[in-house]
Amino acid sequence: MSGYLSALLPAGSARRWVVSGFYRHPLTFGLALLRSAYASWRLSGRLAGLPVRVSPSQKLAIRCDRGARVEMSGCLYVAPWGGARGLSSITVGSEAILRLQGDFTIGHNVHLSVSSGGLLEIGGVRLSSGSGITCDARVMAAADIRIGADTIIAWGVFITDSDWHQVDGKTRMAPVAIGDHVWIAHDCSVLRGAVIPDGSVVGAKSIVSTDYHEQRILLAGNPARIVRRNIQWAR
Repeated sequence: MSGYLSALLPAGSARRWVVSGFYRHPLTFGLALLRSAYASWRLSGRLAGLPVRVSPSQKLAIRCDRGARVEMSGCLYVAPWGGARGLSSITVGSEAILRLQGDFTIGHNVHLSVSSGGLLEIGGVRLSSGSGITCDARVMAAADIRIGADTIIAWGVFITDSDWHQVDGKTRMAPVAIGDHVWIAHDCSVLRGAVIPDGSVVGAKSIVSTDYHEQRILLAGNPARIVRRNIQWAR
């Protein structure tokens, strides 16, 4: 019987998500399903497979300007974390690109924005059991931010590739690259020009604003520096 159900409702499928949702939240899941359908259509232009899945009690605001492109090869899950709740949002400016390459989860009060002509690329799940942003975080891409696969970003994290204000008549920007299987702990800032290599960990309350090339390093401090090498971490 379990094999039949697994075949009928394979893991990760929209059918399984819907059936599980009505089973767990019979009174509120209907509204969540409508929100998911609306968000899926706004971001991907399709309803099949429900590429955006919004949990009950969670809300998601979406703005896509003229010429914005959203490329989704995985599912975006929007779910409250730790018993709290709060509006999350996705903003894609004109001629900007938001690219999701695997399943990815964002919690409450997470805001993703891509300015006109910019790129935000997110790897999502590849080998790990999950990838996402816990809550109370903001990713602001002015030109180019790339987040690798199997990356975990904790609460209170700020990631940006721009200073957003002019100094001496110039706004300074530089691409940000976060590798695969990276763990960014809570209350960190990842600023313009930051490169965090594969397999690395950024300690709590650190500020990363430069590029590193050694894989599997532990960064910590303000400004962040290498405090350990050849680390291994698991979710």
